[in-house]
Amino acid sequence: MSVLAWEGSIRQRVFVREITLFVLVGALNTVADFSTLNLLIVITHIHQGPLLFALNGVSFTVAVIISYVLNTRLTFRQGDVTDLGQMARFLAVSLVGLLLNSTVVLLTAPWFDRLQSPLLAVNAGKLLATGASLGWNYLAMRRFVYASPRADHRSASSAADHRDLLLPPACGVRIVRPVVRRQVIPFAGE
Repeated sequence: MSVLAWEGSIRQRVFVREITLFVLVGALNTVADFSTLNLLIVITHIHQGPLLFALNGVSFTVAVIISYVLNTRLTFRQGDVTDLGQMARFLAVSLVGLLLNSTVVLLTAPWFDRLQSPLLAVNAGKLLATGASLGWNYLAMRRFVYASPRADHRSASSAADHRDLLLPPACGVRIVRPVVRRQVIPFAGE
């Protein structure tokens, strides 16, 4: 296997891992989103109109908070959930996702009024909205929030040192990490 083919294989594994985690985190967010929306509908008896838009905004916000923490720590492995620039980009992408999601819920829930209950109609609309916002969320998160430096110019050796790589056991590549020793500097007067 050539170095370029190996590097391409590594990128594919990283991509598959990233997509898999994004889908799992998204499933958890969807459960939180639907549960919160259904609870709010049962409590308030609101199932259409502008107030439904507001209720969906609340449930979407709960899911966005969960999404930010899990995608930052697990999916895209950025680690620092307190990075204000990243958080601002995440919120901007999420606001567009919220508008897309709530608009689809608001417009499609009346289509499903023939269903047995208003709650079922809202959930059918919410399911369509979730599908509509899924593509936007992944592409925007990957491109604007968790953008990594372009990998085109990296050599195979720097690719082999990347922390996200999943190396097959028999590949013969050994990653050696440098040992960092910390020097203790005493305070003046000790």
